[in-house]
Amino acid sequence: MKKFIKENYPLFLFGAGITAFVLIFTRYFMKMDDGNFLGIASAPDFSYEDFLTYRYNNISGRTINEFLVMFFCRHNIILWKLFVSSLLIFITCFFSKLSSFFGGEFSKSQRQTFCALTFFMMMVSCLNPSVFWFAGSFTYLLPFAGLCAVSFPFVKYIYEKRFSVPLSLLGLAGCVAACSQEQGAVCCLALILFFFIFIKIKKLSFKPFFLLDLIISFGLTVHLFTSPGMAERSKMESAGFERFTEMNVFQKLFCGISVFFANSFYLSFVLIIVLVSLLSLCAYPLIKNKHRGKLILATVNGFCVFTCVILNLICSVSGRGLAHMQMRSAFKSGELTPEVIAMIAFGFLLLGAIISLSVFLAVKKPESGIPALLCLCAGFGCAMMMSFSSSIFSSGQRVFFFTNMFIATACVILLSTAPKTTLSKKVYNLAVSYALLTAVVNIFAFTFIEHPLMG
Repeated sequence: MKKFIKENYPLFLFGAGITAFVLIFTRYFMKMDDGNFLGIASAPDFSYEDFLTYRYNNISGRTINEFLVMFFCRHNIILWKLFVSSLLIFITCFFSKLSSFFGGEFSKSQRQTFCALTFFMMMVSCLNPSVFWFAGSFTYLLPFAGLCAVSFPFVKYIYEKRFSVPLSLLGLAGCVAACSQEQGAVCCLALILFFFIFIKIKKLSFKPFFLLDLIISFGLTVHLFTSPGMAERSKMESAGFERFTEMNVFQKLFCGISVFFANSFYLSFVLIIVLVSLLSLCAYPLIKNKHRGKLILATVNGFCVFTCVILNLICSVSGRGLAHMQMRSAFKSGELTPEVIAMIAFGFLLLGAIISLSVFLAVKKPESGIPALLCLCAGFGCAMMMSFSSSIFSSGQRVFFFTNMFIATACVILLSTAPKTTLSKKVYNLAVSYALLTAVVNIFAFTFIEHPLMG
């Protein structure tokens, strides 16, 4: 046991640290439409069955999420905090296991440290109450943890050639969690089909048990999308974005990708910079003309920093607000400002560079390049799914947790296969240092800003 703890001490430190962080610094509070939970869930004569039936028919089809919200509303808040921290720890353990399959030149402890701190490489507000408000934690954190659980048995079978019944049962539970929310449900189905194809490519014998994942996921997805409450919720959300119904498909896609740029390139900019750096570090050894390759990759990284930091800063201090607020105002009013046009134009160029590097790596080094490319496709796909939801702005920050976590997964894979050079060690140290700094900022924000304001 001591040897196991010694070999995995970064995960144990993260587990203790994130549990303390959530216990001390997070609180749930209701806002907007979810405020109704306080009255309904606390009513002694209102049963779970009554509550779930009401929500299913009138407000939402997310039955599992609604049950959890009502359960934790009726019990001590400590239970919810322990539940949230356990989900964060589980996702980190999955990242660590995924990293171990690829090995790499970075040590096990370094890779585990990177996996543990990926949450804090996203936007500074990722773990504060504006996202971790009570109902919200069940509509993005739970489904993503479910996706990790679904992947566990497949990944173990593909990379270790071992089929595990206990892990497969965990995968079935993961299907239930993943399909409790729209983006999670679609991702779950796509993920299972991808693993089926991957098993065929690897020429492994197909395990009939895996069909249960597909059957359960399909049934729950149909239940979610055909619920009368989901239709009612769409009508209510449309009222907050009146121009949405007037927009054609092209305009909606354009709106969706702008929100993706706002939440990923301009809010979670450090994660994107780390992604581009790792893509470059993995691609460089595969380029024949080293001098030209170095020049191209340096240009791409310089352009990434300019777009995510300098352009972001210029537009933010222009007096019109942060990127995501500017995007919201522009698309709701139908008038694109010069700042928004610039951010979208540079965003497309940066996205093109990321896709080009990812495809190059997938062709030249498929064993790691293809999984990384698929993670990015899943993240970008989640982002574009929001193009067809009228709640694209109100739900953007929560939903883009999926996008950024898929990007983080790609970063974990890339770090695990990147050569350990002086430059790669600098990228690693900067990423880890930023993540630790973000954690400290969150603690100070909770202590001196959030708590005094919210009471």
